[in-house]
Amino acid sequence: MTTTRSTPLLVHVAGAALASAIAAYWAMRVFTPMPVLPAAPQPSQTPLPDAALAGRMFGALGGGPALLPEIRVSGVFAAGPDSSAVIAVGGRAPRAVLLGQEVAPGVRLVAVRADRVVLERAGVRAEFAVPPLAAAQPGGALAPFHRRDGVLTAPEEATAPTAAPQAPSQGFRQFRPRGM
Repeated sequence: MTTTRSTPLLVHVAGAALASAIAAYWAMRVFTPMPVLPAAPQPSQTPLPDAALAGRMFGALGGGPALLPEIRVSGVFAAGPDSSAVIAVGGRAPRAVLLGQEVAPGVRLVAVRADRVVLERAGVRAEFAVPPLAAAQPGGALAPFHRRDGVLTAPEEATAPTAAPQAPSQGFRQFRPRGM
């Protein structure tokens, strides 16, 4: 019969040990000072990634000036497959380039729209805006375009014409290019 008397005593001792362990755990948690954390690392001074390069990586158009900084578009003739654009490369004189032709070595004209052109170099496309047209000067002479080796070239920029007395203009004149 001794086992029945010792059972409640063992249960009380086990409960007291468990309560003591829980009290010791919480006493250590409450009375232990907080550890000092090291200072947060400072952000590195690396430059941010170029958004234009990231956009071109996923097929976005744009980045024209960064891709081809020496290209300047003067005007366009948007007419479907017969489209062309007047483009200056580097410091050279502007020339007319037909759709699909090379503007510079490795750079092709792939699209012409009324307000922009699209050039392609090594599979990367870049858009260039066309500047707005300047108002026509009354009595201004239009220099003819020249075709050399299958390339339509634009005339050189002329100096300001001298003012000559002319009759007042009667509306607009229609201009039709020769040889096109």
